[in-house]
Amino acid sequence: MAFLETVFKWIIELYNDDKVAFVSLVISIVVGLYTWISKANQDKIDREFKEFQKELAVYQQKVSELQFNFEAQENFKPYFELNRTKSSTYVKKGKLIAQIYLTNVGRGTATQIMTNPIDFDVDGDPIYFRSTPKKQTHSIYSYFSENFAIPNESIYLSTTANEQSEKQSFCIEFKIKFCDSAGRTYEQKFEFSYDNFLVKGISLKSVTYEPTLIN
Repeated sequence: MAFLETVFKWIIELYNDDKVAFVSLVISIVVGLYTWISKANQDKIDREFKEFQKELAVYQQKVSELQFNFEAQENFKPYFELNRTKSSTYVKKGKLIAQIYLTNVGRGTATQIMTNPIDFDVDGDPIYFRSTPKKQTHSIYSYFSENFAIPNESIYLSTTANEQSEKQSFCIEFKIKFCDSAGRTYEQKFEFSYDNFLVKGISLKSVTYEPTLIN
């Protein structure tokens, strides 16, 4: 208390003796306090900005890693293509058979390859080969030759119409399901046309769709 009283008396005496000096002192104190507060705030802002930069760098690193993993996944996933050159039709025991070859043109090995329902009928039964109109006109004649395919390797399956006729012309859609080496599951759709009186085989109108990651 004595110290504060002494300081207070000194300020009063300074004010009474020299008002200009007193005002100058007050201004100096105010400017000093403002400068000190501004510097403290700026230091805080600088520290927070540096922390933000560190967090941003970590975030950017994670994004880069995710992007790299995604690109790696895309580059090395299996990818089948309907091989029109190898695919063909033939007649066996009075049935017209369409034998479809699928070639793995991707950079990854496909495993657990199987057909996947492309639709369901009114009774809820799966449709594996859909034609126009949407009904089960075809069934599997012979299942996949293999359930895995390394890059550039082909596998095949065969289908035939449930009702045979003298002239046959169909546009067929079907799906397959397969896994890659990391256990991810994909679905892929194909379309092809065939007949026994115009093209007399597999039409060039066949379509291969991109594989879709489903699990």
